[in-house]
Amino acid sequence: MGGRVFFGIEPLDEALEGLGPGSLILITGDPGSGKTVLGVQFVHEGCRAGERCLALTVGYPERKFTLQAASLHRDMDRFVESERLKVRSLEIPGSPVEAEMALFTVADEIEQFKPDRVFIDGLSQVLAVLGVSSAQRILSQRLLTSAEQAGATVMATIVPDALERPMLLGVEFLADAVVDLSMSEGERGGLVRKAKITKVRMASPKEPVVTFSISARRGGARVITLPHSLDTEEPLDLISTGIEGLDEMLGGGLPRSSLNILEGPVGSGKTVLGVSLAVSAAKMGRRSLIVSFETSKGTVLKLARSFGMTDGDEVGVVSVVPQALGPVEQFELIEELVEDTGSEFVLVDSLTAIEHAVGREGLIDFTRYLQWMAKERGITILGTQLGSGHFEKDTRAASLYADTIILLKLVERDGVLRREATVLKSRKLGVQGVRYLMEFSEGRIRFLRERQ
Repeated sequence: MGGRVFFGIEPLDEALEGLGPGSLILITGDPGSGKTVLGVQFVHEGCRAGERCLALTVGYPERKFTLQAASLHRDMDRFVESERLKVRSLEIPGSPVEAEMALFTVADEIEQFKPDRVFIDGLSQVLAVLGVSSAQRILSQRLLTSAEQAGATVMATIVPDALERPMLLGVEFLADAVVDLSMSEGERGGLVRKAKITKVRMASPKEPVVTFSISARRGGARVITLPHSLDTEEPLDLISTGIEGLDEMLGGGLPRSSLNILEGPVGSGKTVLGVSLAVSAAKMGRRSLIVSFETSKGTVLKLARSFGMTDGDEVGVVSVVPQALGPVEQFELIEELVEDTGSEFVLVDSLTAIEHAVGREGLIDFTRYLQWMAKERGITILGTQLGSGHFEKDTRAASLYADTIILLKLVERDGVLRREATVLKSRKLGVQGVRYLMEFSEGRIRFLRERQ
């Protein structure tokens, strides 16, 4: 994208890039939906691009705006000091006369400061005590005219429930773009945030509805833009697992940039095999990370040491209690751990715990993000998943985007319980459906092809 950056969020920036001076962008949503966060990004991106910006806060002091920006790791103070940014606070009007004076004050500030961007946080608090005709007249004939003459783009936040419907419709009519922010509870709890572009003049957004998260580490609101397809035509780069017989079963190892699934019932060896693979990867020079949603850190470390892990091996272990978060936030927890550790092999144990937190649809999104990270970073991700150990026509949600699926199952033969493994899905041809026996012994796992 080569157009003007409004928020640093690609789908929104692309949708709004055709807006010129004097344009009004309305950000609507309930309290806590992220309106001010977008405003901070709008102002900061402008200042960073060398533009002059004017921020007006209604009902809270100027310093609170710059402090909120700082909480998102966006330093506004340096722009204030260089006079590229001016922040001014307006009192909440108690009468129509005070409301009109507030709007005239905004227009005066625009004419004097001549900004490129104007952000009004809490416009609905001003409009709530005005009549519709007065509000439209002052906005169109004075405030937006001043903005157009100054070459400024205006962004304002609105709480829809704070306005009578005729007023809300009247303001939206004047707007060149309307972005509505919403929050809803996911299938199993957790917050899901969405931004819906309900209006853009002379444009048809490619993605009118996007899911977003708010992260201080990312500087505010973020949309993970996934390509339509993550399939690649590059040569398959298989990396040895270092486990006896497993490379043979897989046709050479696990792909480097891939999402892989170990699926099986309780006791089939998913976690044991996953930890063994992480330790083996570290011993072959690939920094490994184990993220456990089901087992304590101490238990995972004990298991890893049983496979020969020493203090010199680069294996990070993090035990996470599943939280009531949406799929994007769940993914970002793992993404941040990967960034902090520089890991090349990641075990997520288990995807079933994530599904309990976000539901089936949420897990589909979550695994899609994992697949994207694997391709983008060139790393190998392995997830464990509870299943029957048999092929199921109604495949589990996490399996939809997996490059490799290994089915583990428990089989009783002649009174002895055996563990068997089969490749159900692979990018390597000719390995699917061949049954192997998986044997555990102290500090060792090996795979033996069953004789026909």
